[in-house]
Amino acid sequence: MPDDPEAVLITGVYGTGKTSVTEEIAALLDEADAPYAAIDLDWLIWANVEGGHGQAARAVLEQNLAAVIRNYQRVGLNRFLLAGYVDDADAVSGIAGAIGMPLKVVRLVAPIEVIEQRIGDGRSEEVEVARAAIAASSQEGLGDVVIDSDRPVADLAQEILAWLDWLE
Repeated sequence: MPDDPEAVLITGVYGTGKTSVTEEIAALLDEADAPYAAIDLDWLIWANVEGGHGQAARAVLEQNLAAVIRNYQRVGLNRFLLAGYVDDADAVSGIAGAIGMPLKVVRLVAPIEVIEQRIGDGRSEEVEVARAAIAASSQEGLGDVVIDSDRPVADLAQEILAWLDWLE
């Protein structure tokens, strides 16, 4: 594996499979005994930050992410799987700045019917956020690659790993 650090952000609206795909990629990297760290961005900002989910939350996320990345780098890791929803290019830029390394972005997409089925009945707020993001095309233009996630997670993970070329 090259010495130059690199990260990939797996993004998409709720229900597109960000976490599931990231977990599967991590499992494949484990099988190959490849060094990496997987980070779910939601967990780095799961807080009731004054100011809601706007700039204040972004700042906390970026600070937390920078600290976590540094800790992993201290033990020699240089490949990072990030999973999380970003709503615009500014959020991607903030993440890239926080990690201080090249960042590739994979945006997962799926039809709203698939998203509704995946999310289920108990999480109607997440379905509405997904609907609004899709309707507003808020993620249009985001991503170095856009992948339809309406297929098996294992296939998606293999495709992304091949695109990243992290197993050479």
